[in-house]
Amino acid sequence: MMAAGNIEEVEDGTKSKPDLRMTEIKQRFRIRSKQHSDFQSSHSSEIADMSFFESDCRRVYKKSTPNGKLSLYLNNREFPLKAGRTTVVDGLAVINPAAVKDRLVYAQVHLNFRYGREDEEVMGLTFSTEAVLSSEVIYPPEQATIKNHMSRFPLTTFQDVLMKKIGEEAIPFFFEISELSPPSVHLNPAKQYEGSPIGISYDV
Repeated sequence: MMAAGNIEEVEDGTKSKPDLRMTEIKQRFRIRSKQHSDFQSSHSSEIADMSFFESDCRRVYKKSTPNGKLSLYLNNREFPLKAGRTTVVDGLAVINPAAVKDRLVYAQVHLNFRYGREDEEVMGLTFSTEAVLSSEVIYPPEQATIKNHMSRFPLTTFQDVLMKKIGEEAIPFFFEISELSPPSVHLNPAKQYEGSPIGISYDV
């Protein structure tokens, strides 16, 4: 086999040029392998790749507070309509008991509607509004209202695997979004704009 980047003699005595395409593919593979290994050694990234099964790899989205005491895990950021109903939002919250102490921790789904540019807001005037579509207490366990919904939804594979990996601090949750909720919309202004997206978006 010809080594990439070298010129070798072939059987007819002529010299063959290096396979530049194969060289490029190998370089890309080495770069991606290095990035993956670098990520596995870091726990501060917002997006993680976790192997649920030997042949199945999914993307897990993670968001943490600056002090790392509270983290949120989701396995999806798109929840389409199916048979006239929205997909159930399932995720995990990881809470450090020493950080929250005896305070309540809520999990909420917010609808954000921005109808104007953020850089044109002056004198306290804002071109956005927000609505809380769902709100549940998830901590402490004895006061958690999310338990009322847990019996309706069995743990997903994503939640089960992550709970075994993280431990007792992982709290699963489910949310149902009304089918009457508007779809996500993103409008691109004619002028250059780097503020909050204009349109409709959802936050957990």
